[in-house]
Amino acid sequence: MALNNNKEIRIDKRRQLVASLLLRVPGITQRQVCDHLADQGVVNPDTNESYSLGTINNDIQRLRDEWRERAAEEVAERKARILAELDELRRAAWGCGDLDVLLKIQKREADLLGLDAPQRQEVSGPGGAAIDVHDSRFDAALEKVFGVEEDE
Repeated sequence: MALNNNKEIRIDKRRQLVASLLLRVPGITQRQVCDHLADQGVVNPDTNESYSLGTINNDIQRLRDEWRERAAEEVAERKARILAELDELRRAAWGCGDLDVLLKIQKREADLLGLDAPQRQEVSGPGGAAIDVHDSRFDAALEKVFGVEEDE
């Protein structure tokens, strides 16, 4: 059991280092992570060589999964806090008989929870006309590639 615990501690420490690299060095490749860990003396204790790309890939996937899960939890906690605040505001608005505030609270709650049906949105050009999407660069590319001119 102690060996398994020591291995888990090593994995956690390695993942913390990988996470630190991912956050400090945007765009770092998995190969660069392997090399950086090896340069810091963080190597696979079984082989005494740098960690494999597969190991680092697994670490990165696990970290991203944990980050997504934590972000989802934080959003749920924020929603819960906002809903609790809206409940307090609702009680106060009922006590004052302020119907305008009550309607605003209901609107905010519906927006937060996504209760309203989606609104249809139409986009048009000036005066409701069609949007002009003609691009002369496209015509030039057609002519260059195919030797034809597009009809206007």
